[in-house]
Amino acid sequence: MLDNLSIVTGRQTIKIGVDLRSIQSDIIGAPQTRGIFDFNGKFTGSSFGDFLLGMTNTRQSSTFQRGALRDRSYMFFVQDDVRIAPRLTFNLGLRYELNSPTFDAADRMTTLDMDLFPAVRVLRAGERGDSWSARALVDTDTNNWAPRIGFAYQLSPRWTVRGAGGVFYGTTGGVLGASSRLINNWPIFRQVTIRSTPTQSAGQLADGLDASVLGDETTMPANLNWNVWARDFKLPAIYQWNLSVQRQLADTVVVTSSYVGSSSKYLPRVYNINSAYLGDPRTERQRRPAPTLGTVSFREPSAAASYHGLEVTLDKRLARGTQLSFAYTWSHSIDDVQELFGAEGGIVQDVHNLQNDRGHSAFDRRHRLGASFVVEFPFGSGRRWLSDRPLLGTIAGGWQLSGIVSIQSGAFYDVTVPDPTTALGVTSSTWRADLVGNPTLDHPTPDGWLHRAAFSVPRHSDGTYRFGNLARNALEGPGYANVDVGLMKTVRVGDQKRLQVRCEVFNVLNHPSYGLPNANLLSPDFGTIRTTISTPRQMQFGAKFIF
Repeated sequence: MLDNLSIVTGRQTIKIGVDLRSIQSDIIGAPQTRGIFDFNGKFTGSSFGDFLLGMTNTRQSSTFQRGALRDRSYMFFVQDDVRIAPRLTFNLGLRYELNSPTFDAADRMTTLDMDLFPAVRVLRAGERGDSWSARALVDTDTNNWAPRIGFAYQLSPRWTVRGAGGVFYGTTGGVLGASSRLINNWPIFRQVTIRSTPTQSAGQLADGLDASVLGDETTMPANLNWNVWARDFKLPAIYQWNLSVQRQLADTVVVTSSYVGSSSKYLPRVYNINSAYLGDPRTERQRRPAPTLGTVSFREPSAAASYHGLEVTLDKRLARGTQLSFAYTWSHSIDDVQELFGAEGGIVQDVHNLQNDRGHSAFDRRHRLGASFVVEFPFGSGRRWLSDRPLLGTIAGGWQLSGIVSIQSGAFYDVTVPDPTTALGVTSSTWRADLVGNPTLDHPTPDGWLHRAAFSVPRHSDGTYRFGNLARNALEGPGYANVDVGLMKTVRVGDQKRLQVRCEVFNVLNHPSYGLPNANLLSPDFGTIRTTISTPRQMQFGAKFIF
C-alpha cells in the first residue's frame, strides 16, 4: 500500500507518505537431487581423464527444498520543499524504514549457534519466541533513519548550482534465491558435499548416489553444508552526495559538470567460515574448525565500498535539424566484496584477512565516454535549400543521420593459481599469484597481453606454498570502443501518411573490442585473449508505413 499527501502553501510544499509492503515467495526446488559430480584433473592431470576413470573431485547431493518466505516492510517519509528566495530552493526530508528479516511461514528455518561455533548446536526458527527476529533467526534492524537534503541556486540567468546528499538503505537480500536462505539447512533441507583427498576420489561415478549420505531428520550426516547469517545483520547503508554546476551556453546548448560520490557500509559478505587454513593438504578435513561439517557459508554485513566520479555533459536540444549529446565520466569504485550476481565470482583469498580483498571493483571503468547525434539534412520543403525545387527537394529531402559512440577503459582483473586446496591445504580460497615484475608488455596483442615472467606461484623460501601478494583486480584489461550509425529517409504520402526507410549499421568500423586475457597462471594459454565483448559489423534494413 502506497499513499502520499501533498500540502502546498505559498513558497512551501510539504509531502508526507507511507509505503507498506508484504512480500510472499513460495519455493519448491530440487537443487542437487540428481547429484553433481565434479572432475578437475587431480588424479590424471586431465579433467576428461578423471571422468573416464570415474574419479570425482567432489560429489554433491541434496533433498528437495520447500519454503514459504515472507518479508514485511513499513516505510514512512516527510519532505519539505521551500523556496527561500526567488533564486534559492531547499529540499529537506526524513525517511524511516523498518524491514523485517526474511522468515518462513511454517518456521522451516534453522541455523548454527555462532556463539558456540565451532561447537555444533542447531537453532530452530521460533524456539525463542514468535517475533520476526525469533522466526527469522536474524535480529531486526530498527535504526534505519534516512535524512535527505538538497538545494538549487541560480547564480545568474545562465548559471545554476545544485547539490544534494542523503542516506539510503538496502534490504536483507530480497533478490537472493533459496540456496542462500536459512530454509537451506538441516534437517528441513539436507545438502552434502563429499570432497576428494590427494590420493582418493570423492567417490566413483559408477557408484552413483548413495541416499544414506544425506542422513535423516534426527541424525546429522557428515560433510553437511550450512547457510548461516550473522545474528546482528544490519541493512546496507549507502551515503550519497553530489554537487553540479550548469551553464547555458546558448538557447539550445547546456553544459553540466558534476561531482558524484558515495560511501557504502554494512554490505553483505559471504565466505566459508569452516575453511581449513594453510597446512598439510592431507589433513585438510581434520583441520576445519568443525571437521564433521562441510561448507558453512557465513553471510555477515562487514564489507564496504566507495565511489567518486567527475561527470561532464554537453546537451544540444533539437534545433535547426541538429541534436547532440556528449557525456564523459571519470570515476573510481573501490570495494572489498564482489558484486551480487556479478561475473567476478569468489574473491576471498585469506579468511583471516578479509581486508586483503579490497581493490578496484569488478565493474569499475576509469573512463567512459558516450555521445549521440541526430542530423537532419537541410534539403527539401521547409528546409534551407531546395525548398523551391519540388522534384529535387523530394529526392534530397527527408534524410536523417544518427549515431551513437561508446568508448570506455578496460575492466580490472587479477592473475590466479588453480587448485589452492591441493597446494595450500585450505578448504576454499581464491589463490592470487605473486607479482615479481612489470606485467605490462610494450606492445600488447591478443596473442600476448601479459608478461608471464612477471608472475610466479607463491612460495616460502623453504618451498612451501603461501598466499600471493597480487592485489585484487590490480590489472586492467583492454578497453572498449563502438560506433553505431543509422540513416533514415522519410517520404510523405499525401497529407497524413508517411513512409520511412531506414538503414542501421552496428559497429560500423568493424572494430574488435577484446575480452580479458586468460589469467590462469598455469594455463598454456596464459596471457592470451580469445574472446571479444563486441560483435562484428551488422547491418539491418527496415521500412515503416505510418498512416
